[in-house]
Amino acid sequence: MSSCPVISKVLIRKLNEPLNEPFPISSGSQNATANVLALVILEDGTIGYGEGAPSTTFNGDSQALTFSALSDQLSFLEGQKISDVRSFLKKLDRRMPPERGAARAAVQMAVLDAWTRSQKIPLRSFFGGARKSVLSDVTVTLITPRKSRLAARKIARLGVQTIKIKVGCDLDEDEKRVLAVLAEAPRVRLIIDANQGYSAKKALDFLSRLKKRQIVPALFEQPVKREDLEGLFDVEKHGKVPVCADESAYSFKAVQNLFRRSFPSAVNIKLMKCGIIENIQIAELARKKGKILMIGGNIETALSMTCSAHFACGRGDFSFVDLDTPLWFSQKLWKGPSIGYRGLYDLSKVRAGLGMEPMPRLKKLAAL
Repeated sequence: MSSCPVISKVLIRKLNEPLNEPFPISSGSQNATANVLALVILEDGTIGYGEGAPSTTFNGDSQALTFSALSDQLSFLEGQKISDVRSFLKKLDRRMPPERGAARAAVQMAVLDAWTRSQKIPLRSFFGGARKSVLSDVTVTLITPRKSRLAARKIARLGVQTIKIKVGCDLDEDEKRVLAVLAEAPRVRLIIDANQGYSAKKALDFLSRLKKRQIVPALFEQPVKREDLEGLFDVEKHGKVPVCADESAYSFKAVQNLFRRSFPSAVNIKLMKCGIIENIQIAELARKKGKILMIGGNIETALSMTCSAHFACGRGDFSFVDLDTPLWFSQKLWKGPSIGYRGLYDLSKVRAGLGMEPMPRLKKLAAL
């Protein structure tokens, strides 16, 4: 076991991969990734992999800005000794712009993957090692009710117990979409996600419609605009369902501000919002405040989704897991754990690091 790994080289590559179908939500639709890969190579040849999946929703992030932020750190990283990985990551985090969350996530992921590989421990152990597996939901995007029913049928066949439904545009269509899903999967746990699409009044109207049909979501994610904190609190207070802050919970300071009140009940952690180190702080704060924890992501490949699964497994205190985006890729890019039957991420066989290796196609695409 190496006690003090040394970084010899860092590579960054853009990753533009088409999805097998569009991923529409209330704020827009995505047809392909615009992500960035980071590779941290140690002196002994160990390679750690990281992925940044930026979104304009959080801090106006983009692929170009993520690539630039990572490029700025190359000269600093190469030759660095990692004697204390937490201290090293905090030092690195302070060097990077706080608004470049995807870049921070990518390089921290790559460093942690390389370091845990060198120490011959699975990444989940770094986060606490509480569990070896988690179950993810699967999402029905903002598609027609007829297509929603077909999607729900496929999801039910996978044995998935939690379905997340995108809403936030037209109340009638949103209601029909929920009914279509429940017609195929009547006993699933239901998450509703508006992605900021409603006003507080519309969100409450929507919940009222569902209540009349005896439908009570287990969680209502980001019903209103991220800056509308009053609306976020009103939906939970009057709608009487747990509300989860996602776009409103874009940094540790933003979450601190949210938690000054009794609402919302839950917060969605995404590594791409502000990197791994800051999200550890958010998770710790949420636990102290007695909040419900959810983990999700942007449009990410199996690499960073599996990293989030390690985060959730290691801590063992996530009530909702939303790591299904690898299902939207027709081509397999990574060999290793990914979402499987029942939405299972099984990390029990991972002996070191993330447990992921690039497939030959990805090596060729990224010139690795």
